[in-house]
Amino acid sequence: MVTHVDLRYNKIGDEGAKALADALKSNKTVTDINLNRNNIEVEGTKALADALKRNCMVTHVDLGDNEIGVDGAKALADALKSNCTATHVDLRYNNIGDEGAKARQCPRGVCSLQFRQPLSCERHSKMFGSSTMSSSSGCD
Repeated sequence: MVTHVDLRYNKIGDEGAKALADALKSNKTVTDINLNRNNIEVEGTKALADALKRNCMVTHVDLGDNEIGVDGAKALADALKSNCTATHVDLRYNNIGDEGAKARQCPRGVCSLQFRQPLSCERHSKMFGSSTMSSSSGCD
């Protein structure tokens, strides 16, 4: 049974991210996805975000060092409002900027969400640029 998908450094781009997103919609086993350095941009990120809205298995997502942009960051933040299983999301080194940083608040309903930066602790971390947040919040 596959529980970890590690596709880092494979340049899957938006098309590969969309294909993975389609598979994740019916996922019953995968809990950890590493998509670091895959040239994923906004469209691929939006597809993954849509899949995460419906997925109740994935706990770890690494989208570090892609080009998800502001719209991708917003799509992920929106998806995490309805996903209470994702506990670790890595968005380091993405082109998010100050506007994307506004989406940094842990969405209501998300349990113990942690965003990591390079060399950070799991309990206190940086998400989207220079904004610091506590890594834990309970679901109401």
